[in-house]
Amino acid sequence: MKNIDYQLLQQRYLEYAENQSELEIDIMEKFGAFLPDEIIDAHTHYNDFKFLLDVPPTLSAHLVSSFLGFNIGDSDKFNALLYPEKKVHCLRIPLPFQGINLKSVNDHLLSVSYSEHRVAVAGIPTDLVYTLDVLKNGNVSALKMYHWYSHPPYKEIYDFFSPEILEVTQSGNVPIILHLPGTLAKCEECLVRLLLDFPRQRVVVAHMGVSATSTLDDLEIYRKLSRYENLFMDTSMVIDPMVLTQIFKRFPLQRIMYGTDLPLSLVRGQAYRHPEFGLRIFSSYPYHWINPREVDEQGVELCGVSPMLIHWQALLSLENAIRVVAKKQQEKVKEMIFFNTAKEVYSF
Repeated sequence: MKNIDYQLLQQRYLEYAENQSELEIDIMEKFGAFLPDEIIDAHTHYNDFKFLLDVPPTLSAHLVSSFLGFNIGDSDKFNALLYPEKKVHCLRIPLPFQGINLKSVNDHLLSVSYSEHRVAVAGIPTDLVYTLDVLKNGNVSALKMYHWYSHPPYKEIYDFFSPEILEVTQSGNVPIILHLPGTLAKCEECLVRLLLDFPRQRVVVAHMGVSATSTLDDLEIYRKLSRYENLFMDTSMVIDPMVLTQIFKRFPLQRIMYGTDLPLSLVRGQAYRHPEFGLRIFSSYPYHWINPREVDEQGVELCGVSPMLIHWQALLSLENAIRVVAKKQQEKVKEMIFFNTAKEVYSF
């Protein structure tokens, strides 16, 4: 794609997200009663257009390119909109893609995130010296490394989270945020190897380990992984209530924390499963990264109106999982998932 005005697109997309439907307003009021008064969102992303160097084709085709300049002011605005009368703390993470000046974004977030928020810096898999150096900053609460930083993407965890880096994060008690480079079934062996090689390293698996090509066959792996007490998971972008509920039945609730993947959760989209690409997002709104032909070719049944924000879909899935699994312990479990676990892991 050429000559795309990403700033203009982001402005339009954020205005569209801000305009809540009647259904979304009703859901927001419902969650006003359900959610604790104080929340930690343990998975949010930031950048600023001044830190954007280039937009590679692989990034332009990804829904993350909807919000390439999403900054702290934008985050504060939407947290106030989506959580009225709640106090929201965020773990702030740069968008960890090539084409973004990650060093500058790390410096910026570390300089402006004080008592109420924390920063997970983005490491650079191709720059070991820099990544080790930034970990010396006393304001670093976690390290995020991303397999999609490389093209083609890294396939093994140790390809982007090198043992040299993990030696430092383990000794410094710095948690890592791990976006698996494949399905949980494909990554189980290398994940277990990491947990055994670095038994004091706290590992937070993003998105509950659910990938675009995850299947129900992956579910029993969560029960096996539950034995590793240094393994945690966040709920960001998990919108399938059945899948999330089944994971909750197999993995310790005290090691699960709430996350949104903000601003990606501000997309209004409907999930469908493509036979080749796995879980995909479609919307009747003309986001620039949607391929309508791909949807038409598969004969996907799409709703006639724009679906709700992914933010609300994920929260509804989470509410259902807590209600089904926690039963009479719901209030205790909500405090753990929405606040206590992230507070302990990321030192809020």
